Amino acid sequence: MIVKGKLTSGGGSGSGLFKLKKPIFKAGDSIMVKFVEPKFNCDFYSNVNIVDGKQSIYVPRKIVSDNVCIQKNVELQLEKVEGFFPKVGTGGRIYIPLDYAKKLKLKTDEIIVLNTMQSGESKNTYTRVRVRKKNSKVEYYCFTSIRPNESVLMTISKTPALGMSKNSILNGFNHVFLNRENALVFDGHSKPIIFNSKIILRDMSRYLGAYFADGTKKGNSWAICASTPQQANYYYSMHRLIFPESMPCYNISFTDIEKREPKRLSELLLKKWRSNVKFDLSNCKCRIISSSSVLPKKLNELGTLVLKENRGVMLKVYAKLLTKILEESNPSMALDFILGVLEGDGTVNAKKRGHIQIITNEDDYKKIATMLKKAKINYSFIYEKPKNKYYFRIGSLELLRHFFDIREKIFQYYPKRRKSFVARFFSTGAVKYLIGGQSYASSWVKTELKKFGFLNKNYLLTAKGSNLKKALVEMMGEFISNAQVK
Repeated sequence: MIVKGKLTSGGGSGSGLFKLKKPIFKAGDSIMVKFVEPKFNCDFYSNVNIVDGKQSIYVPRKIVSDNVCIQKNVELQLEKVEGFFPKVGTGGRIYIPLDYAKKLKLKTDEIIVLNTMQSGESKNTYTRVRVRKKNSKVEYYCFTSIRPNESVLMTISKTPALGMSKNSILNGFNHVFLNRENALVFDGHSKPIIFNSKIILRDMSRYLGAYFADGTKKGNSWAICASTPQQANYYYSMHRLIFPESMPCYNISFTDIEKREPKRLSELLLKKWRSNVKFDLSNCKCRIISSSSVLPKKLNELGTLVLKENRGVMLKVYAKLLTKILEESNPSMALDFILGVLEGDGTVNAKKRGHIQIITNEDDYKKIATMLKKAKINYSFIYEKPKNKYYFRIGSLELLRHFFDIREKIFQYYPKRRKSFVARFFSTGAVKYLIGGQSYASSWVKTELKKFGFLNKNYLLTAKGSNLKKALVEMMGEFISNAQVK
């Protein structure tokens, strides 16, 4: 419908006002407005208001100021549209008309699909309904990413309800399923995240162990530290499996004990990390810390790559995942969890002994002790009071007992540490005895190997012992082969 008339001032706000000569719509109707003459390329949406007894349309201030059209005759094309034309407030706040909200029977915290039509482009987004009482009136509103005072038409539709397991990780979170796999999870006013609800906790055990050791468990941001490119690739792929649309940011932290030129050193580190990881580090920053008090052997060759995302809801979902895995009683899952912890907090300490150890703190040691027990791993425990450190030591015999389950996974993503482990593990008397490297072993060692089923009553290899010997020889061959390549 084409209408003609004069555009007048809409008041102190700087907007324009166009009064219809006769009623065409109903008060409150949403309409799309196009300038026919003069032909301004600035279509907009508006609501029909009643001003001085006449149906009227307010023209946005920006259009008025850009085109200097107050007190000019204009020709407009008007078209009624479904939906509502809200005023976009600070932070993208949108107020939903009361009759619209009641018609849809909206409830607080309900997740809805918000369709926005802006500049001819349609977009669907999910948002949460908020309800409050103000001056004895009930207000319905939600938050969007739309800038304040933008001209936008909106319609609302309800989200379909999809089934959810009673043991879902998302129980307790405000969320909606986008499909049978992905769910949108909300927390406060922050941007929601997409969570893969089909992940299998068993498959996440080792990664969650690594996150337990090297990830953030407090604060408002999610982060995990990788000491090697192999760890970085593993952590990134597992994180993206949980959150498919996650876009972490990255920074490298490096302690320099040689007093090198920071800029050049940063460029070198960035080049090495970028050539060894399978994701984009184009926006990665490098932080160089100069120090002369750190021992060289305690430093990572390439420093530490931190994967980070400023999403509090992501941190909360990880906390729920950790809670779930720590509640599991499955020995295999517990063992994988411990192998993940070793990636971050594990060390191969003594040069002439084959044990490994986990170094942790007061907050975590009880949980690690529980998981070691569930994994049926025997250990010795040491508390070093001056440093407030807790040590779990796992001996070489215990490692032999679990060898078939750990041989591929132990320090898998930390090559330097795996190399040290293999070298020291194979220098122990028990391993040498099993693979034929020496003809003797102490009586208590042989007694333990017999108890594990590797030796018979005559202290000869059983079928299980022969399989262990074969596996040990294969690992030794891997170690020698890798050493020759380097």
